[in-house]
Amino acid sequence: MAFLRVLLLLGFVSIGLCCPNGWLTHNNKCYHFSRETETWLGAAQMCTYMKGTLVEIETKDENDYLKAQASTLVHGDFWIALSDVEEENSWKWMISSTPAGSETFTDWNPGQPNNSGGQECAALHYNYNYAWNDDECKTNYHYICETTDSDNSQVIG
Repeated sequence: MAFLRVLLLLGFVSIGLCCPNGWLTHNNKCYHFSRETETWLGAAQMCTYMKGTLVEIETKDENDYLKAQASTLVHGDFWIALSDVEEENSWKWMISSTPAGSETFTDWNPGQPNNSGGQECAALHYNYNYAWNDDECKTNYHYICETTDSDNSQVIG
């Protein structure tokens, strides 16, 4: 028992979240960056199928991590779980129903969201250094799923 305490103190034994194959760990969450593309709804369904959800970005640290990973993994846009589909110009995270705005972290590209031509879903946009941009939900983009469930075992997209 004393040997185990020494290992823990020295950092040789790590107890924490073990993400499934194809998922990356950051701050007690697992993230999957798709290589395939889907519509916003299709992306949400794929995340559910993989026992996760489309990502909700809560902090600058999480956003910075996702932007860094997106820029190295796949060059393209990534759907996130932010939308104003329920009420125009009222952006909220679709899983938690938390409004995105003055009380929460946001990373909109300047001038966004502009709701041009029925743009009701948000993505990390490649052309804007992965800042957030609104777009038409029917557009096919990559997507980011998240989970805290380490028992996931299947990666599809």
